[in-house]
Amino acid sequence: MNKILVALVAIVALLFGVTFTIRNPQVVDLSYYFGIQWQGPLSWLVIIVFAIGLLTGILVSYLLALKRKFLSNTKRSKPTET
Repeated sequence: MNKILVALVAIVALLFGVTFTIRNPQVVDLSYYFGIQWQGPLSWLVIIVFAIGLLTGILVSYLLALKRKFLSNTKRSKPTET
């Protein structure tokens, strides 16, 4: 059941992405600091920003999981004094 739900969500996301690309073919200009400029389709900009956000979220959750694992291991390895 879980695999079917994941596949269904992936198909819906793909359909939204394709229809967004078809409905928004215009070119946008992106100006950033230090004179960096980019000109490209709006759909690519949305995909790039989404991917950066996704990777940032994965990295932060991975680091938090490592921190939690490290802290739980140090608490277990300390000898108790009697």
